[in-house]
Amino acid sequence: MPECQIIAKKNKKMILINNVSTDPFFNLAAEEYVVKNIDDEVFMIWENSDCLVVGKHQNAVAEINLPFIMKNNIPVIRRMSGGGTVFQGTGNINFSVIRNVKEGEDKIDFVKHAKPVIHFLKELGLNAALSGKSSIAVDGLKVSGNAAHLHRNRSLHHGTLLYNADLLLVNKSIDCLPDRYSSKAVASNKAEITNIFYHINEKWSFETFFETLKSYFVKEFDITLVRDLDTDEIEKINRLSNEKYRQFEWNFGYSPDYEYDVSLKPESKVLKLHIKIVKGKFSVIEPKEDHDLLVALSAALLGKTAEYDTVATVLKKLFSQKSSVTINQMAFELL
Repeated sequence: MPECQIIAKKNKKMILINNVSTDPFFNLAAEEYVVKNIDDEVFMIWENSDCLVVGKHQNAVAEINLPFIMKNNIPVIRRMSGGGTVFQGTGNINFSVIRNVKEGEDKIDFVKHAKPVIHFLKELGLNAALSGKSSIAVDGLKVSGNAAHLHRNRSLHHGTLLYNADLLLVNKSIDCLPDRYSSKAVASNKAEITNIFYHINEKWSFETFFETLKSYFVKEFDITLVRDLDTDEIEKINRLSNEKYRQFEWNFGYSPDYEYDVSLKPESKVLKLHIKIVKGKFSVIEPKEDHDLLVALSAALLGKTAEYDTVATVLKKLFSQKSSVTINQMAFELL
C-alpha cells in the first residue's frame, strides 16, 4: 500500500479509517457513528467474525436458519441500511464508502459505487459485472452484496466480497422458510454464490487479497490520510454497540409485524395455533381448537419476547414430562 501522510483530522479529500476490529457488533456501530458524527468522506475496509447481517426493513427470523445459527453461535445483527441478508465472516471482506452528497447529485447510486470493485476484479482477469440492482457477480455467480443508507447529506454505500469463505456455512445459515411468515418485510433475493478464490489464477492468501484490494481503493479514491479511531470515538462506538446493536429489540424486535401458523406435536394429537408478532413480542396467539394445553400456552406466551430462551422456559413449565429434544423442537416451531 502506498505510504500515507498523516495530517490533521479534518481533510477535504476522502480518508481511510483503519478498523482492525473483527467484532461485527462494534463494526456495524462504527459505520453508523462515522456516518452521523464525522464530517470527512470516509473509506473503511475490514473483516468480521462469523455473523448474519439482515437489512433494516427485514423480518430477521424469516431470513435465517435459527436452529443452525444457534447451534453454531452465529449472531444475527440488523444494519442501518436496507437490502437483503448477507453472511459476513472468515474469508469475507466488508467495505464502506461514506460521502457527502451535494444538492442535485444522485444520493443512492449503486452503479457508481460498484464500478471500482468490478474494475478491480476485471484487472484480476475475472468476468465481473453488476447483477440485478446492487450485487456483483463473477461468471454469473454472486460474490458481492451491496446496500445503501442516506442520513441527511451523508450517503453510505457498503458491501461484501466473498474471497475464500466457507460457502457451506453461508448457505446453511440462510437456509430458511421465508414463505412461512406473512408480513410487509423486505425479503432477500436468493442467488447462487461463489468465492473469488475459485476464479483467479494466482491463489493469493486472504491477507494478500485484502491488502491488494485496500491499496487499490486508496489509489482509486486518492487517499492521502489514514488514521485510527481515537479513544473517544471507540468509547462512543462501544456504547452504541452495547445499547443498540447487541439488543434483541433492534436485531429482532425492529422487524415489521408478522404472523404465521404453528403445529405442535407434544403428544399424539397435533395442536395448531395462529401467532402474530409485534415489535418482537407475542401479540396474538389464537388456538385453532379448544384444548387446555393451547389455552395455557397462549396465556403464558402472550406479551413475552419471541426469542428461544423465553419460549423454551415457558414450554419446560407446561410440558415438564417431555424430553429436552421435544421442548427444543417445539420452541423452534413456535418461532
